[in-house]
Amino acid sequence: MRLKDLLRSCDFEDIVPYLLKIDSALLISKFKVAYDLLCHMDYRINEEVISVEWDDEQLYETHPIRIGNCEGDSWENNLGKRIVTADSIKISGEELAALCLWSTTFFPRDKKWDETKPLNQFEKAAENLVNKQFNNYLYKKRIKADRRKDENGIESDSLEEIIAVNKRQRKRNRLKRMRDHRQDLRIEQLDRMGEIERIIQTLLSNASRLTYQEVSYLFHSEKVRAIVYQSCSQNTAQRLSYLVELFSRYDREYFSRFTKLILSLSTSASYPLSEEEKSRLKELESCFSPSAGFLWNYVSDESVGQEIKLWIVGSY
Repeated sequence: MRLKDLLRSCDFEDIVPYLLKIDSALLISKFKVAYDLLCHMDYRINEEVISVEWDDEQLYETHPIRIGNCEGDSWENNLGKRIVTADSIKISGEELAALCLWSTTFFPRDKKWDETKPLNQFEKAAENLVNKQFNNYLYKKRIKADRRKDENGIESDSLEEIIAVNKRQRKRNRLKRMRDHRQDLRIEQLDRMGEIERIIQTLLSNASRLTYQEVSYLFHSEKVRAIVYQSCSQNTAQRLSYLVELFSRYDREYFSRFTKLILSLSTSASYPLSEEEKSRLKELESCFSPSAGFLWNYVSDESVGQEIKLWIVGSY
């Protein structure tokens, strides 16, 4: 049996308990979208194998069975692989489907491994401070031009430097430990601000109607979470209903914690929001906390085709 056949033979509701067995904190709504997408996706039949074996090395902390040759490969390629289960393993189709679904979606479908994004001002400041901390413990202070680069042009530290720095850090006095602690806190703060800046810049892209001032409150929020969903209805008339049902059925408790929500809807120019869909957007709001404040955004994105992409940025 190939992965595509396995997924199609199982109802998603029967898979859910086994997903929660893997990790009780999973957002089931994300897996529902991935499941629907995989079931409708074109795939390439190939001679590769997805192995189902006992996890003797305990790579997975929450499950004794390990899925091999799945993580990191393209979704399309995984769908066409044959599933080979060890003779000693007795497992239901639903549990096997949950393990394969979790493994296949471990990395996003559109992950580009060779993509290097330019750093924003906060990420640059964090990187500079990390380098400063490292240079503090080098015997010879190193300037940026001296940094070693790998075959991809990415700056890195030599093994000899890392060993030397670790050795000197273990001998730090109290004042240096206090200094490093303050710098660690600052790096953590800059990393968080850099992440929020990336979220804001993504929100403002593609001819967004939002302004920087409208979303800058995210910097002062205790918690910020950005999640992307895309309908998988295969029917333009049902795409908004798909999202409403998705959030009505799954993860309502998780989303209820957010007091402010930015809902950014993306559609293609060929399939814009209809007047009926615009009139039903309140139904989408009803899936979240009734006391939450909402900020809507509408952008054009040709890559979504006839579906709707919904970017949720929740904060409190």
